[in-house]
Amino acid sequence: MSHSTILGPVFFLITLFVSIEVQASDQETARVFAKASVLIFNGDFTWESPEREFTEFELAILGENLEAVDEMICAALNVGNSVVGAELMAHFEAKRCLLLLRSRFLRPGTYYGWEGGDSGDLGHLSDRHYVYHSRYIEALQAMFPNQNLVVALSFTDREIDRLKTIASSDNSRHRGWAQWMIHRLML
Repeated sequence: MSHSTILGPVFFLITLFVSIEVQASDQETARVFAKASVLIFNGDFTWESPEREFTEFELAILGENLEAVDEMICAALNVGNSVVGAELMAHFEAKRCLLLLRSRFLRPGTYYGWEGGDSGDLGHLSDRHYVYHSRYIEALQAMFPNQNLVVALSFTDREIDRLKTIASSDNSRHRGWAQWMIHRLML
């Protein structure tokens, strides 16, 4: 693990810890925030869920200090993918970082081809090939139940046209992703 991979969350934790309201012991709160920081900044699409990765007590500590959790999530989404951050947002019904999550969601995704299928057949429309984006959709659907995500996230005509243009381009390396997004968002 590189120094920048570790130092980012550690530095961020140190600056946040000063403003955390402590309901549990200082040591317990520090432990929970260290765990959350590592997961938010470095966790990937293979993580389970907030309820499986954190105890009820740990989630209560995070919930009591939601402003600090939001700061970590926003910082993580600014520098990369954060499935953990997105799912913690959904768990706590926190929407402060929603614009960052929306921006990350609209960035073309990477195709993971481990289960067959490529852009030449319909296999590329499977969630397993767009692992970060499919987890973002799950989190967003939890945040906006029974709502069309295009409407809930206020997609612009320009953004929709961009997806359709990429999806129809034979020369775009993100063609499969755009087709998958159109399929998943029912555009």
